[in-house]
Amino acid sequence: MQAFSDLFSKLDGTTKTKAKIALLVEYFCSTPRADLAWALYFLTGESLGRAIPSNRIRGWLAENRGFPDWLVEECYHRVGDSSETIALLIPNRQAILPERALHRIVEDEIIPLKSKEPREQKAYLEQAWQRFDSTSVYLLSKMLSGGLRVGVAKKSVIVALHKAFNISKDTLAVRLSGSMEPSTAFIDQLLSPEEEGTSASTKKLPLLYPFYLAHPLQDPVETLGDISNWSLEWKLDGIRAQAVKRYDQTTLWSRGEEVINASFPEIIHKLETIEESCVLDGELVAYKEGNILDFARLQKRIGRKVVSAKVRQDFPVEFIVYDLLEYDQQDLREHPYSERRQKLKQLLTGGPLPISLPLTFSSWGEAHLMQKRARENMAEGFMLKPVQGTYGIGRKKGGWLKWKITPFTLDAVLIYATRGSGKRAGLYSDFTLAIWKGPDLVPIAKAYSGLTDSEIQEVSNFVSKNTQDRFGPVRSVLPKLVFELAFENIQISSRHKSGYAVRFPRILRWRRDLAPADADTVETLEELMNSTTSKES
Repeated sequence: MQAFSDLFSKLDGTTKTKAKIALLVEYFCSTPRADLAWALYFLTGESLGRAIPSNRIRGWLAENRGFPDWLVEECYHRVGDSSETIALLIPNRQAILPERALHRIVEDEIIPLKSKEPREQKAYLEQAWQRFDSTSVYLLSKMLSGGLRVGVAKKSVIVALHKAFNISKDTLAVRLSGSMEPSTAFIDQLLSPEEEGTSASTKKLPLLYPFYLAHPLQDPVETLGDISNWSLEWKLDGIRAQAVKRYDQTTLWSRGEEVINASFPEIIHKLETIEESCVLDGELVAYKEGNILDFARLQKRIGRKVVSAKVRQDFPVEFIVYDLLEYDQQDLREHPYSERRQKLKQLLTGGPLPISLPLTFSSWGEAHLMQKRARENMAEGFMLKPVQGTYGIGRKKGGWLKWKITPFTLDAVLIYATRGSGKRAGLYSDFTLAIWKGPDLVPIAKAYSGLTDSEIQEVSNFVSKNTQDRFGPVRSVLPKLVFELAFENIQISSRHKSGYAVRFPRILRWRRDLAPADADTVETLEELMNSTTSKES
């Protein structure tokens, strides 16, 4: 445990990717495989789930340390992170008991704690607060709350494993796809020598393949050369998913590598009617009578563990397929996109699932005209894919591109601010913005990104001096600051006072030149919405 705590502290103490990779390599090379399994489990973003609510732990800490509850809660709101608050309120001491291996602490102590009575959980924590140093207390609290996130990208973990064990990064990425089993058997399989000279059909197939991601289009699209070398398709506003059908099992994976079968049972049923073994890449969308509907309808299905017949009727969905990654247990990712598409047509034409249709243009000028009509087709723009391109891993230059439409924008007023977490703990970095509805300002969106660090500091100073009211961590402020808000789509919403909700809101810039009275109105938002043509019936 202490070695993992030391690794966490060192990773948290640097922002340089090369330094983090070097720390990981050193740890990987010196750690027993039983501990390495759990370390990789946490480093790649897996979670044990919540064993004890954070507010309950804070209450027990207040009682143990003799602090009033309000003081601990105020510290929590100031710090912005429950586990960090707990660690700060525990005396900074060295561990006083013999070191235990990470896997023993997780398997023998933390996991069983979930099923114990609250009094037993409290007794364990009180002992742990005496037993561990402050970093280990922090990690323990994160593990118990299911919120442990180590500040390192999965890509960096893969690079470090490559350097430590001389296994190709692509092979590691495939082997780490899907839900990870924190066991020595998994580590043995992960670090086993690559099967050179072995045909793809005889290799152990992964749970799913790493998703291939697109780069935003940066240069004029004409610089891409002859348009005939590219496949242009609508960039659908849905959920990226991968369907794996093999060994009489069908699994639908989200891009976050979570199994989402329960949320979309009708898609699973359609996939099960396909006789051949295959892996499909595509987009889950709200869909009715051949038309794609707005994303708000799809949200009604996300995360559901039980989907009733009424929900399926009211919020129908479809899985639109645009790539074939595996067929008859043969990995097709190195085959040209045009060839994969041809095999996909042979597999699904007349079948249960629709295929995304490439759009044909004789010039980039024609493509420009159609791209501007993306919203009419319930799309966010175009996906551009090289006709002869392979299916890569992650984002790779020269691969897929996304050519998105210009976002909607509004000038909105800051009315609420909330402290952030992590590196922004103690700063107000989460903002609620409002527009005018008659004489009143009504909330339209929450924005968490778009300002520089210095601007966030400046806004935080403003909030501290202009707070009107407090609601826990939230501060109501005098309506003086105006920001330009960008977003992708607009939906009617009965849950918002404005009557509308916007998608992917972010701050474009601080409009220091505008007064609150100059901010936009609900009528402006309605005009923006009416400027697009909905295909819903």
